[in-house]
Amino acid sequence: MKIAIPVDNDEGMESLVSHHMGHARIFVVYDSETKELSSVPIGEDKPGMCVPVNVLESKGIESVFLFEAGQRAIMKMQALGIKIVTGEFKTVREVTENLDKLKPLEEGCGH
Repeated sequence: MKIAIPVDNDEGMESLVSHHMGHARIFVVYDSETKELSSVPIGEDKPGMCVPVNVLESKGIESVFLFEAGQRAIMKMQALGIKIVTGEFKTVREVTENLDKLKPLEEGCGH
């Protein structure tokens, strides 16, 4: 499984998870099969676009770890079959070491 995690600064496994997907300019991607970590830069969001979701889809991402996201992004990811998960984990390392404890993100943050 490839899981994408939004971060503010790419510091590998010690990267802090960004609190909102739409504000992150980088996603760290963890492949649970190969145990490899990579970075995916995200371009600027434009009105009417959902750039992070478009970029993640193009990279074959199967799941995204989020604290929160707008309803538009959630609906688009669900339509593409990208699972949205959450938890109380603060770093990429904590997320990747607790994949079995992640739970579905049910609601958007209201925009």
